[in-house]
Amino acid sequence: MENHAARNFLRRVLNSLRAYLNSDDRWRVLEMLSEEYTEKSENVLKLTDYAAHMVYPQFRDKLLGIAAEEQGYIRWLAEHITALGGQIPQVRFSPRAGKNGWERLLTVLEKKKRHSSDRIERLLQLERIAPKVAQELRRMRQEEAIHQREIQAMVMRSDPQAGINSEKLSS
Repeated sequence: MENHAARNFLRRVLNSLRAYLNSDDRWRVLEMLSEEYTEKSENVLKLTDYAAHMVYPQFRDKLLGIAAEEQGYIRWLAEHITALGGQIPQVRFSPRAGKNGWERLLTVLEKKKRHSSDRIERLLQLERIAPKVAQELRRMRQEEAIHQREIQAMVMRSDPQAGINSEKLSS
C-alpha cells in the first residue's frame, strides 16, 4: 500500500516537473540526469567487479554495500529520465584492473574525486531549473561523501605505505 502511494506521489511530482520545465530546460535536466546515471552505473559495475577480487571479506562486503546504495540511485535516476520522456543511457564499461585490492580501491577513490567538480556544476544548474531534482542529487552527494571516506579508510588499512600518502588522498 505504501509503495503504491509513493509511486502516485512520485508520478504527481514528475508530471508537475514536466509541466513546469520548458522544452530547453527539460532536455538539459534529461542530459544531466543521464550523465549522473552513466557515472553511477559505471561505479556500480566497478565496485561489484572490484569487490569480487578483494582478499578481505569486510572490504568486499563494504564495496558491495556501497554498490547496492548506488543501485538505488540508478533506479531513482531511471524513473526520472523516463518520466521526462528520455531514454535510459546504455552503459559500456570494462574495469581497469589493478594489481591488487589497494590499487583497485585507489582507482575508485580517484574517480570519485575527479567527477566531483563536474557534479557541483551540474547541481548548481539543476538548482536553478529543477530544485526538487537538485535536492535529491544533493542528498546523494552527501551519501557519496560518506562512501568516499569509507573507501579512503579501506585504502589506509590495506596498504602499509598509505599513512605516508594520506595527505595526497585527503586533498
